[in-house]
Amino acid sequence: MCISIKGRNAKENDFLKIGQFHTFEIELETRLTIIKEEWALYEINLLKQISQDEDGVEIAAMVME
Repeated sequence: MCISIKGRNAKENDFLKIGQFHTFEIELETRLTIIKEEWALYEINLLKQISQDEDGVEIAAMVME
């Protein structure tokens, strides 16, 4: 079981030009690290909220610009 993450490339690299689409898959139980230079307070609070297990949520999604 996995989740597919799709989006548009915002910064050119060796593999994609700006504006090209990318897709990658994350398998169940895989740790994901998101690196972002600046985080808005609402983004940090949303990540904290969806990472808590107390609500019994099995899946969460966060959409960012």
